[in-house]
Amino acid sequence: MAVLCGRRNLTFAKARHLAAELAQVFVSSTPASEPDRLSPSSLKALRNTLAETGVTVREGLATDQKLLELRQMYVNHMSRL
Repeated sequence: MAVLCGRRNLTFAKARHLAAELAQVFVSSTPASEPDRLSPSSLKALRNTLAETGVTVREGLATDQKLLELRQMYVNHMSRL
């Protein structure tokens, strides 16, 4: 399990780095602030959809906070693309 966690973290880091690099190369300005695309109702719908397909998803304030932290690492770069 530790190997899978390490690979998952490495994959996330590589994808985030790639998004930042692409945004720097192809976009010259930062766009105006955009509303959050993952509203609480959208997150609930996403969790329900995942649960229907058999994916176990953690819930709770700590999980939501961790998701927010992870999204803040890449969302600005991706919105620029």
